Amino acid sequence: MGIINQRFGLPWITACVAASLFAVSSGSIAQDAGKRDATEKSESAERSGKSGKSDDDTVTARLSGDKEVPPVQTNGSGQSTIKVDENGSVSGKVTVDNFTPTAAHIHQGPPDKAGPVIIPLNKTSKNTFSVPAKTKLTDDQFAAFKDGNLYINVHSKKYPGGEVRAQMKP
Repeated sequence: MGIINQRFGLPWITACVAASLFAVSSGSIAQDAGKRDATEKSESAERSGKSGKSDDDTVTARLSGDKEVPPVQTNGSGQSTIKVDENGSVSGKVTVDNFTPTAAHIHQGPPDKAGPVIIPLNKTSKNTFSVPAKTKLTDDQFAAFKDGNLYINVHSKKYPGGEVRAQMKP
């Protein structure tokens, strides 16, 4: 360091360090901006209570009691992140808050009707359920998904027909 300082001087070293820090922080800023953009899209979908589609074919949705058929009064809520590939493969999870869930499923049905269970979800923790590995929709189920006629429903002892629900909108 003494030789560099004698030959080039302290201002040159300071400029090199500043340039290095700028290059590193610029990359961080770009990464943070991308993360912020994805988070803002997800939060916007959450606030609106609508499903949102991210760039990687993952559908996010906010689950609530007012979406149940018939609607229920609950402080319970949930968030789903479900990926449906073009070949019908399904993966993802559902997490709920403010109630004790007993079961969760993906059902086939329009927003104003209750429909049959097509995919039972696995309980992976106290408040989280996941889509079983290697789950795939049939052609009819995939068409129903594209039409907005699949929904996620989480059940409880208090509301065995479902405490929170959200349509899966592609």
